[in-house]
Amino acid sequence: MTEKLEFIRQGEGPTLLFIHGLGSDRHCWDDAVELLKKDYHCVSLDLYGHGMNSSVPDTISLEKTAEELIDMLQQVKWKPSAIIGHSLGGMIALKMELMHPDLTERLVLMDTPTRQIRFWFLKRMVMNTLKKNFDKAIERQYAHMTGDMDLYHQLVATAKQTEREAYLKYMKSLLHTELHKEVKDIQVPIHLVLSRSLVPTETIKEKIVKKYGYGHIPEKNIHRSIKAGHFVMLEQPEAFVGTLRRILERSNDE
Repeated sequence: MTEKLEFIRQGEGPTLLFIHGLGSDRHCWDDAVELLKKDYHCVSLDLYGHGMNSSVPDTISLEKTAEELIDMLQQVKWKPSAIIGHSLGGMIALKMELMHPDLTERLVLMDTPTRQIRFWFLKRMVMNTLKKNFDKAIERQYAHMTGDMDLYHQLVATAKQTEREAYLKYMKSLLHTELHKEVKDIQVPIHLVLSRSLVPTETIKEKIVKKYGYGHIPEKNIHRSIKAGHFVMLEQPEAFVGTLRRILERSNDE
């Protein structure tokens, strides 16, 4: 078992693996896990440099993290009923399934863009801004993610506590990873949970879904939350868990 990543386990039943997003930590799932752990074996972790994980390896990338998580799952012989990934965590989940097909029974991707900024000079600008004034950049980045000011301050505080080098390395990897053409190669069902942050209106949903390579996904597998921002599981935990339970209770053949 790797010493740099560690699974945190709660509950008994089918395994659910939760992967948080950039600048967050495993505690973003606490409310959801509390509602699920009586029926499911809920597994979470802190990514490199996030939460209680202070480890910042020389090489941090989506691919490297995916490789290590695959290795960990194989060592403990778990096949998750679902891998639930939020934002960056969703990209890691996609990488895992692309690298090791049939690793899980389904993917649940929350606000997961599969491609980022198109032009190299804009990517460089994002990285330079983060390097020059990390705290201010974080504050601006999270400003559009929720309308709840208490939650906003909580999210910003958590992000600022992230090891800066880890944040920068994950951001660089995220900016240079495009999976929109590979999504169609995923063989297990994909479910999308879309907040108003990514899809603010119903009229642009189809455009956004196609932009990120999700155009082949059945409409019944697209779950749009119009009442919550980017952190659906924190703003509306009961609604999120209700959606997740419905996904898990469905047959993959439906």
